[in-house]
Amino acid sequence: MRAVRVPDPRALVLGMLVASVCLLGGAPAQATGKPASGPSVSAALASLQRSGAITLALYQQGYSAYVAAVNSLKKLSGTRRSELGAVVANVRAIAAAGELIPSRLGALFLTLERNRTWWTTGSLLASRVRISFPGSKLIWEYYPGQGIEIQWLGTFGEGNGFYSGGQNNNLKQLVSELIPLATKRAGGIAWEYMFQFDGGEPPWTSGLSQGTALQLLARDFSRFKEPAVLTAAQEALGIFKTPPPSGVRVASSLGAHYLE
Repeated sequence: MRAVRVPDPRALVLGMLVASVCLLGGAPAQATGKPASGPSVSAALASLQRSGAITLALYQQGYSAYVAAVNSLKKLSGTRRSELGAVVANVRAIAAAGELIPSRLGALFLTLERNRTWWTTGSLLASRVRISFPGSKLIWEYYPGQGIEIQWLGTFGEGNGFYSGGQNNNLKQLVSELIPLATKRAGGIAWEYMFQFDGGEPPWTSGLSQGTALQLLARDFSRFKEPAVLTAAQEALGIFKTPPPSGVRVASSLGAHYLE
């Protein structure tokens, strides 16, 4: 695992924008408590498996990640406990809101697993430090009080850097990682942030990060001509055709406005 400080100006812009698009759930759960209503994480996963929405293997993978995080949480204290606890609370709140859908499980439980790994074995971090994990090109960022989260805007920016620098192997690896982590949303797919931000509850997305994703996918397709990448780019247009809260398109007297 590697921690680096990367002062990406686009990430600073994202941090200042107040028009993030959110799917609002109930009140956030406490780090060691349960949401006030709605199914638990284990119940929501079991329901998906019984209905055939996910396989038994995916159920076991998600359930094991959740149990491992909860068990690790009990052994931690201080900052490590509060950060991992916040991520567990976000997963619980998403389940309680009925938003634990099959396509969201990949990014959500990857986030849970990465946080369990970091807060049980990694160092304490300064605010907004970015980190990466061996074997992965995804960029993560530390948001105090919310743990480490996939920094999608930074990840897509990294991919654009790979494209511009002719780093084809890194580009292909990154794109192959990020496509399976997209969530079905607004009639297409979107890369969602799984943490509380600017008053919004997870999962939320942004026109700014999604637009950068489209740029990256278009560039990747122009170089490698892989049909799956073109399909992903076409599906990623969904939020730009759909009004909030699922999409970012807002009608105005001057035409369409896209929320950042």
